[in-house]
Amino acid sequence: MEDLAEALRLTRIVHVQYLHHGLGQLPSGFACLDASRPWIVYWIVHSLTLLGAGLPGAPGPIAADVVSFLKCCQSPSGGFGGSPKQIPHLAPSYAAVCALMSLGGEAALGAVDRQAMFDFLCRMAIDPSQGGGFSIHEGGAKFEVGNGETGWAFYGLNSPATCKEKFRLVCAQEVSCLAA
Repeated sequence: MEDLAEALRLTRIVHVQYLHHGLGQLPSGFACLDASRPWIVYWIVHSLTLLGAGLPGAPGPIAADVVSFLKCCQSPSGGFGGSPKQIPHLAPSYAAVCALMSLGGEAALGAVDRQAMFDFLCRMAIDPSQGGGFSIHEGGAKFEVGNGETGWAFYGLNSPATCKEKFRLVCAQEVSCLAA
């Protein structure tokens, strides 16, 4: 039993060092994950939070660098793409917003264009008469897994109180945008 406990021991310092390194230039083996960069940022930032560690200090990437990178992934029409200049997509939008919330602070929390994000969510919402739910991106397929959870998470994180009347609950996992 002691061997198992030793094998499963978390080497916090090694994990934190690995995560700090991951915020910088990723190895070439990660090139296939180019469309997942907000997810990688979220996983790293959230992992550091869970480990009780902060971001590395200068000269490594600091919070302002992470916020700046995620802002480059934000589309002027709302939502975040998987990398800068990629089309906005529901999944990396969720990851980017969660990463910014994990970072906290005025710059991170103010980085999301909330009105554009709200407009993006309205464009992604599928009318209940067509089955409800969300599309994953403009012109994309209906997002089946976690559609309601993801949409409602954005709604809760991004919608100012004055926008609440624009949404109505269709069922536990479906949302419809109503005309203003």
